[in-house]
Amino acid sequence: MSKYLFYTGFIILAILNRPPEKWYRPWNDVKGVKMGYTIEHVIAEVCYQLLRREFTKESLNLIIFQKIKTVMSMAKIDNVSSILAGYYYMRFKNLSL
Repeated sequence: MSKYLFYTGFIILAILNRPPEKWYRPWNDVKGVKMGYTIEHVIAEVCYQLLRREFTKESLNLIIFQKIKTVMSMAKIDNVSSILAGYYYMRFKNLSL
């Protein structure tokens, strides 16, 4: 079974129905039968970015709970892993979560 870890940019573009062509398959997989993961701080970042695009708090509530949390699991991540992930993300600029 394939699993995907989604990050802020992908989730925002998926919500806005503008994911790049190469991202359609993973998004459709997750909405179908495969498992998608993200972490809670990504949801906070998504909310921030969408509020900047003039989404309302009420619309965000619906988007997060109906479009995101129904098709993805929230992966728990400890502080050490979070810092390490940030380090690797900076070290390998072409690495994509």
